[in-house]
Amino acid sequence: MNKSKFLKKSLAMLLALMLVVAMIPLSASAALPDDLEFIYVDGNQVYVEDGEETTVEVKNNVDGDPAEQVEIRTNEDLVDDHDYELRAVQVDSEHELDLSNVNTTVYFDDYLSDDGKITLRLYDTSKKTPEVRATYTLDIELVEANTTTNIASIEKGNGVYSVEWDNEEKVVNVVLARYTDCANGYPEDVDWDQDMQNDYKAKMTITPADEAKMEDTEVSANNGATFTITSQSGGNSSTYKVVATYLDALNSFSVTGTDEVEYFGEFTDENKDGVDDTITVVLPNSAIYNKWDEEITNPELVVKYAPQGNVTALNTVVNGTGVRSGATVTFEDLGEDEIVNGEIDVYRLPAQEDEGVLQHYDLIVMLQPSNNTDITYAQVNNTE
Repeated sequence: MNKSKFLKKSLAMLLALMLVVAMIPLSASAALPDDLEFIYVDGNQVYVEDGEETTVEVKNNVDGDPAEQVEIRTNEDLVDDHDYELRAVQVDSEHELDLSNVNTTVYFDDYLSDDGKITLRLYDTSKKTPEVRATYTLDIELVEANTTTNIASIEKGNGVYSVEWDNEEKVVNVVLARYTDCANGYPEDVDWDQDMQNDYKAKMTITPADEAKMEDTEVSANNGATFTITSQSGGNSSTYKVVATYLDALNSFSVTGTDEVEYFGEFTDENKDGVDDTITVVLPNSAIYNKWDEEITNPELVVKYAPQGNVTALNTVVNGTGVRSGATVTFEDLGEDEIVNGEIDVYRLPAQEDEGVLQHYDLIVMLQPSNNTDITYAQVNNTE
């Protein structure tokens, strides 16, 4: 009986506690967006802080007349993603201009105070009545020099297949040659990862637009790298981020037998790190017969390969010897052992071994098991 009463009381207390918790708001207000460290003014990143003034340089008109407006936008969609709005406050008025992640024109006649300042307010719109969560002040300074922080061009350096940039979002997208460091036991003992990739120092050279400046125009092209461009006027600066994707060295690899049939290798990821590391070529016995239908112990066979991407020069080392596509390679003891384990090292961008990006593959060339007369092979086109 006592035990039953105790359980009933405990259950009642638990239900009451759950009811109290349910009545408590999940949060006093929507969380401030983590990424609202900066906004864009005339395409330049401007870092803002609640209650602080930030100086922004704005270039006067080409004819020498003072500038009359600026373009302002947020660095993300505050309304849909965070229940927030950023608004410009009109001088001597209750009117406010909504600013989104699309450039909005803010006219000085309406929004620039007599002392040259624009006031912005960040509203929490999660409640019925929006609340001001932060106030930012832009101190506008009109200058004659160029105020942009854009990129005019980028020259690809070692390890870079292609590069594109976005002056609006301040992002540089690169396609890099995948690098696998076999010195540390790849792929049997070590997986490919970002740290391994970054061991190769891919580079690119930036040319800023409108006479903007950089401390060093040669910068890292590795994923996550950043660099800063400062306007000619000296007062505006933007930080660009590099986003990299990767392209493997080979698109195909084949061996042509003495039967003059080309057998394509299959690319596989044996160590399960998301990167193909092994090429297996399966040959029928007839692929190593001589003209008298005798099996050749050490057949000399033609190998061909095709690179990924637009690469004009490729240095491919098969079993320790540099081999051009279409050259002959001796596969020692293939006729006797029925399998040969080898290696392929590919250097590109540039093709020199001491400068190029290395990608390593394990190579397996084997004879089709005698109890299976069906030949299975496929050309695998690897794409990112």
